[in-house]
Amino acid sequence: MESLLKAFNPKNALFGLHDTFALRYFWLTKGFQAFDSNNAIFSLDKSTIELGIKKNRVNASRYWLQVTAIIEDLAEGLVAMPIGKAIMMLGLNSGSTWCCQS
Repeated sequence: MESLLKAFNPKNALFGLHDTFALRYFWLTKGFQAFDSNNAIFSLDKSTIELGIKKNRVNASRYWLQVTAIIEDLAEGLVAMPIGKAIMMLGLNSGSTWCCQS
């Protein structure tokens, strides 16, 4: 099985993309569920309505989903990663997504 961990590359390091918002309790679950329904959710104007958060928090939610390797931005666009699919397929509760932080 291929490792989900990636080596740190200082040339690709980016900071501040979370818009100073720390990871919120339901963002991973809510964000992934919205993404699973519509993989373009984070670029739509209605994303604020569907997620129930302001635009800058939508960006932060997308950032945290990517950092926790639940989704990844590839050449073909955002795609769900195996860990994200596994968490949602198993029906784990929102608190279970906190394991992605470590």
